[in-house]
Order: sequence, then structure tokens, then C-alpha cells
Amino acid sequence: MKNRWLDLYPDEFHTCFSRMPVAYMAYGCAEPHGAYGALGLDYGVADALIDRVAGKVGGIIAPPMAWHMLEVPGNDWEMQVTGMAGRMSNPFPAALFLENVLNHLRVFDARGFHAAVLVSGHYVAGLNEDMQLLAQYYRLKTGTAMRILVGYPPDFLSQQEAAALAMDEDHAGRDEISLAMALDKHLVELERVGYRGVLGGGQGEFGPYCAPRDFPNGRWAPDGARGQQLADALAGALEAAVWREVNAWQPATRAFVPNQTQLEGMWAEFCGYTRRYWQCLPTRRQEMEGQHAPAFPGWKAVGARFDGLEDML
Repeated sequence: MKNRWLDLYPDEFHTCFSRMPVAYMAYGCAEPHGAYGALGLDYGVADALIDRVAGKVGGIIAPPMAWHMLEVPGNDWEMQVTGMAGRMSNPFPAALFLENVLNHLRVFDARGFHAAVLVSGHYVAGLNEDMQLLAQYYRLKTGTAMRILVGYPPDFLSQQEAAALAMDEDHAGRDEISLAMALDKHLVELERVGYRGVLGGGQGEFGPYCAPRDFPNGRWAPDGARGQQLADALAGALEAAVWREVNAWQPATRAFVPNQTQLEGMWAEFCGYTRRYWQCLPTRRQEMEGQHAPAFPGWKAVGARFDGLEDML
């Protein structure tokens, strides 16, 4: 059954919504994953995972958001970390990305969804914590009944599942490429491995186009069975997490859905309370030296008041 918001006709939207009022949102961007990975691999992995889960649980896959954080001053992955001689990415700054997330939550809430499932295929250190904080703020500010699930695909694994799976924290390496091949064969073309092109570059452990220098040899060799194992485990964990949120939904006793003008005020207020605590902002040097943004001290400590809704958390 069709389940993509942009593809649905009005009667189909009503049918999908009435069967399972869950909205899914995939996040990613264009970014090199070696010469052999599609630039949109991160988005493609997240989209394929939510497609699998929505096909089993039900719900509606929201219009795409394939813009993300990447070209952060002092933490520029392509140029400073991997030594590429040019960029191919389409980055958003942190504030613009998070403001978009807030708008997505407001739209899902306004349409009456019981749960919003936000999955990012692109990793930014500290961003998951900031998205969680934003989701928490939205729930407290509005009193919404909507459940909000946020994370990277591995975040939905239990500790035992994560330990058993033992995923590599690689970029364009064995596990990421094997997973992408299992989820969508169009995301990887291994025959392109030898391409060096005009940008080339590479430094440290990375070769051209942000690839592990020794890919696909030795421990970096992609593996079809490994990819299927990862895809099944990650999709299964996300499906279980979605069901937990669906089953936890309860009608709200008092809630309001902000209009777009009110949301602008909420965004300004959220930034005033939290921006100095955003974990996604440290530079690459600060990250490598273990320097992080201060931990968020709690809503009361920053002067926030939510009319007694704090006990929602």
C-alpha cells in the first residue's frame, strides 16, 4: 500500500492516517562516501529503514528533508578532516536545521499524528542530544499528546542488541556500505572504487572522496550477509521502538497547536534557553581534545516555566 505523503491522494491519506496515525521523517544530505557511494547515501539509508518499518507498522512517510549539518566552522568534514580539494555537500547551519525540525514537529502535531518518528542517517556529534532537547521543549510548551521518537538508526538498538551487532563506527567502510547495499542497491556501485577524479585528496586514514584508504580490502571488504544482518537488526529495533510510542499514546488533557507565527516565538525562546548548551556546535579541534558544550542544566535552571507540564517528562 502507498504510504508516502507526496504520492497519496486525499482518500488514500485519510485511509493511511486512520489505520496508523504515525508520521515518519528521514534526514540526511549529500556527502561523499568514496567514489563508490551515492552522495545521498546517508539519506537513502534512513529513508529505506523508515520505508521498511512503515510498511509493517503503517503510517505516512513525510516529504523529504535531505539537507543537514556538515560544513561547520572548524569541523569541516570534507575539507579539513579528510583533505578533499573541493566540496560536494549541501549543508545547513545548526540553527536552521533545528528550526526545520521544530517546524516538522508542529506540522505533524497540527495534522493530528499520534507519533512522530525522526530518523537521521547522517551523523553529527552531539546533534541527537540537541534534537532530543528540542522535542522535549515542544512537548512541554504545547502539552501535546504526540509521542516523539528521535535518533540515528543504531540508537534504537538495546544495549544487548548493540553489543551483539558490534557495528563499526566507520565512514564509507564495511558496515556502512554493506548496510546501504542491503537496503537499496542503487546507493552503492563498487565498480567505481578505483576512480580518483579531479578532487582526489585524502589524509590520514582517508583516501579520495572521504573513503577509508584501504577500502575494499581486508577488514573493509563489503559483505552481503553482514549488510542483511545490519538491515534486519536496525529495522527490527526501529519497528519495536515505534510500537512502544504508539502504545504509549494517550489523549492530552490540555494542549495547543501553535500557528506559524507562534512557532517563531517558540523558536526564539528555545534558542534563548538552550543555544549555549547545544552539543553539536564544538569545533573539530575541541571535539578531538574532549572539549564539549556545557551540559544542559535543566529547564528550571535556565528560567523556563511550562505551566505545570514538567511532569509530562
